[in-house]
Amino acid sequence: MKQLLALTVLVFGAMGGPPVPAVASPTDDLVTTEVSFTGSGGVILHGSVVAPVVRNEPLPAMVLVHGGGAGPRAWLRQEAETFARAGMVTLIYDKRTDGYSLVERSFSQLAQDALAAHEVLRGQAGVDPARVGLWGVSEGGWVAPLAATRSERVAFVVTVGASGVAPARQEAWAKANRLRAAGVAGSMLRAYPVTAVALLTGAGLFPESEYDPIPPLTRLRQPILAIWGAHDELSPPAESMAIFDQALIQARNARFSLRVLPDGDHAGYLATDGGFAVQNWITPEGQFATGYVGLIQSWVRGLADPAASVDRDARPEQATTSAALPSHWYAHLGVFLLLFAGFATYLLLGIGRRRPVVGPARWLAVGGAVVVSGLFAYVAALLMSSEQAAGPVVLGRPVVWLVLQLMAVLVVGAGIATAVVWWRVRAEIGGLARVRLGLLGGTAAAFVPWALGWGLLLP
Repeated sequence: MKQLLALTVLVFGAMGGPPVPAVASPTDDLVTTEVSFTGSGGVILHGSVVAPVVRNEPLPAMVLVHGGGAGPRAWLRQEAETFARAGMVTLIYDKRTDGYSLVERSFSQLAQDALAAHEVLRGQAGVDPARVGLWGVSEGGWVAPLAATRSERVAFVVTVGASGVAPARQEAWAKANRLRAAGVAGSMLRAYPVTAVALLTGAGLFPESEYDPIPPLTRLRQPILAIWGAHDELSPPAESMAIFDQALIQARNARFSLRVLPDGDHAGYLATDGGFAVQNWITPEGQFATGYVGLIQSWVRGLADPAASVDRDARPEQATTSAALPSHWYAHLGVFLLLFAGFATYLLLGIGRRRPVVGPARWLAVGGAVVVSGLFAYVAALLMSSEQAAGPVVLGRPVVWLVLQLMAVLVVGAGIATAVVWWRVRAEIGGLARVRLGLLGGTAAAFVPWALGWGLLLP
């Protein structure tokens, strides 16, 4: 029903209002026309059409679809102007803020916005309406193919850094790469990324986390050029390339090209120092990868030849493979809460009481509560900062992680000491003290597999 409503809005309102007068760009070789149009759900979106001043014939054109994030059109200004100078009219627009946030987004809705922009671009003077396509980077690599399956008027699709795996799986892979680039190794690298993203997903803080990009690709009939940087550390390039290949073959798509930029990063820029030279890839300031612009230019121009054509570059090396996320995220969150409650309850019930008969029990409860709450806080900080707050790394571990590991070992030691003393003085313990120690013992027993699962008790 929502898709039907969005399609109705597109058909009756996508063209939007008339463009304002053209304004010449500072270089005087490009002209920019401001436009407004109605996107999905009646939201008014604003954009800019960038075109060469001199046009001897109608030109091909592309709507540029944003990657993840807020998405003001300025983020894609460099691409828009570069492609325009290469003979392709471009439209960039401000991504919607209504219905798009850290906790809410819909690729279906974004696809309808892209189609609305596409209709506007087809109607621009000097544009060949039969050669207007969609270009999408990163998140746009999910949105653009989806949009193209909904309209035969989309002439072609170009994707850059598109992921063939679900967003949550991609994000876990990217998080591991960020940590690895910071020098992190060992148990944190193995345990944190997948489990943390599963928690994020389960808490409802990762919208569209399980989106499957394969079904739209298996329905895509338009020509598609899919590009990956060999140094992409945000989307798994080799895996994604293989998935695109299989899906497009299944679609019986007669014209697709899967290409690799040997010196490219996630967004088609020149990668230096691995794939993380540009920390915020969404607004890169730098040089495009070798051959990137020419590749798109020649491929789009070559579409004038109607002959079928399929070509593939060799898949780039990919050091690690993405991993499926656990479906039992709620168990992880529930254990966090139960462990903290178990340790804290022992301490709360002991307020005002004389020194306990089992002395190590208090250290067990305090240490356990600190480790559980400390890990939760550290994971939350990392999730909010995209691993920027990992902190100094010593022996392949962030200092905070090392401290948590040491404390976890001490908690296990305190648990063993508590059990030994408890057994020795068991005859002296009764009533509420016995209940408190029983609760603490059960909590300590659950702490061990939990700490193993998070890698706190592993090298």
